[in-house]
Amino acid sequence: MKQLKQTKKWIITALSPQFIETNVEYIESPYLIKEGNAVYNALTDEAVLIEDISKDRNELIKRWFYIPKDLDVKTLSYLIRQKRVPRKEIYKGTFIIFTTTACNAHCKYCFEKGIETLTMSEQTANDVADYIIKTAPKSSEIKIKWFGGEPLLNKKAMNIISEKVKNAGIKYWCEISSNGDLLPNCTDDELRLWNPRIIQFTADSIGTEYDEIKGLLSGAYERLKKNIERLRKVDGIKVRINLRIHFDQKKNSDICYKIIDEFKNYENVMPYVRLLYDETTEDDYKELLKIEDWMLKNLKNHPTLSFPSFTPGIHCMADNPTNACITPTGELSPCEHYAYGEHLYGSIYSDKKNNDILRNWRAREKYQEKMCDSCPLYPACRRIVKCPAKGVCSDGYQYYQIETIKRALRKKVEEINGRDSNTNN
Repeated sequence: MKQLKQTKKWIITALSPQFIETNVEYIESPYLIKEGNAVYNALTDEAVLIEDISKDRNELIKRWFYIPKDLDVKTLSYLIRQKRVPRKEIYKGTFIIFTTTACNAHCKYCFEKGIETLTMSEQTANDVADYIIKTAPKSSEIKIKWFGGEPLLNKKAMNIISEKVKNAGIKYWCEISSNGDLLPNCTDDELRLWNPRIIQFTADSIGTEYDEIKGLLSGAYERLKKNIERLRKVDGIKVRINLRIHFDQKKNSDICYKIIDEFKNYENVMPYVRLLYDETTEDDYKELLKIEDWMLKNLKNHPTLSFPSFTPGIHCMADNPTNACITPTGELSPCEHYAYGEHLYGSIYSDKKNNDILRNWRAREKYQEKMCDSCPLYPACRRIVKCPAKGVCSDGYQYYQIETIKRALRKKVEEINGRDSNTNN
């Protein structure tokens, strides 16, 4: 038996190796995903390649690939899911900062449409920097994620915070979520100060149709390409562009291939495709898998093909205790989708927090007979009740998740076979 994905230490503490009893009948766990002899176990977040089932059986029992026939797996899964919920408030390593909720674009699908426009003042920016200096770990690097609205509409706040954090001796890098149209207004020195490693742009089409969807001035698509090319040449920084391509099921998926083809020769661009969550079907997810498979075969730059990360049980920033999401007025929010209103749980100006709000954002979706009974990924499910972007857990979504794991299994087996072949030669 060969290891494809090792169980993490935190899971071992939750579910120690199973003791084999002589008078117990063991059956295959319902939480396995198979691809030939390669098997992934959602109960323990582990994958193995079985070479001889008779020889490996006892080891597979120890690792919970086989379970007692009379075991109540629903209860077991519930306990494992509870163990995976983060509880402790630990140091802040990521700071998501809204410089403004205003935006120069007018994307039709934007979740922030119609919200109150708030822009961070210079004083608040200084206070945010003080908060970061106070709460960030002193011995490790932190990440600052600039968000909006369009964060570059208030680059002054970005400069104030970055300069002050830098002068405090804190190591940092940043990620920027932007439409990119304002990058020509940013100097190379400002970019070096911000130290971006990742910038995310969104592409819904090409040419004039891109301009129309974004609601930007004519020529925005050509400006986007020029901005991406410029970022590759700025001395002192190395930026990867995560190009988020929306697969709108109301349109033909051909547009996704056209966008990918437009940027395939850009060395600093990493395209990835996401569905817009209105009404998604299994056919939509199958089409998404086809696009991803095409990217794996035809692109030098593509998202790493790996197993979904189920550790340490974090669904997103909302239930991640290492994140601090800071609004333009210095309030603390659990999620970048909710930078205002009833979900605010604290402020950079106070040590007091509404722990009930934080606790509620960590609540997992409950067991649903129809969907969860037949889902082999249920023990690893991290979906949280309050998430506005979680989508509906449908047959299509389950199919996509399972096929993604099967694809990762195939890749690991190919790697093993390739190493074995090279060794024999």
